[in-house]
Amino acid sequence: MRVTGAAPGFESHSVVTAATAKVALSAAAKATKLPSISGTARFGQTLKASSGTWDRSGATFTYQWLRGGTAIKGATSASYKIQAADVGKAISVRVSAKIPGRVDGVATSKAKGSYKITASFTPDKTTGKSAASGKAKAITLTVK
Repeated sequence: MRVTGAAPGFESHSVVTAATAKVALSAAAKATKLPSISGTARFGQTLKASSGTWDRSGATFTYQWLRGGTAIKGATSASYKIQAADVGKAISVRVSAKIPGRVDGVATSKAKGSYKITASFTPDKTTGKSAASGKAKAITLTVK
């Protein structure tokens, strides 16, 4: 900063102050309630993200949808339509809270999506045959 002093009958004089250190950003906002996803995780359906609840007001939010924890190119709005590549994968959304003068706060939702279920059969030690013999049965599993 330059300060100049002048008075009648005196020569003006200027002083330049030294630069300050860079001004640091304040701490990031923190999510007090994680972002969440609503909708049915099924091919062709649309999921919607809520931004969650944050400890600071005045934030604007940006979204990045994730497939198996990896960013999905171009999926940056508050909603996302399930694609063929998403089938069998966990889908989540990363929300950034942007507040001027602060580091961006970031929080990621819990995953939503298809869950792969595997089954294995152990052979009977005395016969060597699968312990699961006989008539096949249908199993229904609901994951919430």
